[in-house]
Amino acid sequence: MAAHALGMKINYYQRNRVEKSIEKKVDAQYVPTLFELMEKSDFVSLHVPYGPPTEKMITYEVLSHMKPSAYFINTSRGGLVDENGLYKILSEKKITAAALDVYRWEPIPADSPLSDSTTSSGQRTMQAELLSSCWRRLTTCFRTLDGYLEEKNQKVGQ
Repeated sequence: MAAHALGMKINYYQRNRVEKSIEKKVDAQYVPTLFELMEKSDFVSLHVPYGPPTEKMITYEVLSHMKPSAYFINTSRGGLVDENGLYKILSEKKITAAALDVYRWEPIPADSPLSDSTTSSGQRTMQAELLSSCWRRLTTCFRTLDGYLEEKNQKVGQ
């Protein structure tokens, strides 16, 4: 798995724990609460279907359990995240950054706190610095992954 190649440990939370044999196969650790997952993780990637039980499941309170150095990633559904809470947590610099591929309403309304039109130049500067930092980290990750895969290929070819 790419996460392991990058030196990451996999923690997961869901309502129903998967079989221990599957956890062992992918080297994943079950965490019994969402709050505990947020507290333990450096990167949180959300993979949840949208519906009434999951609407706005990621609130300011949930995000406030993350480490200040943590990153939040949502590529699932926009309605899972309370965007006002996410904006507040980012404004207070309580987490490092958030990457969103989806929003509650798309296109994102101009009056959304996450819209470029509502951010100040100071916040845009902060966003640019965060993007630059994220890009540097991603570049390092890809170089590490390339090295790992090259080493694996050399071992296979021996």
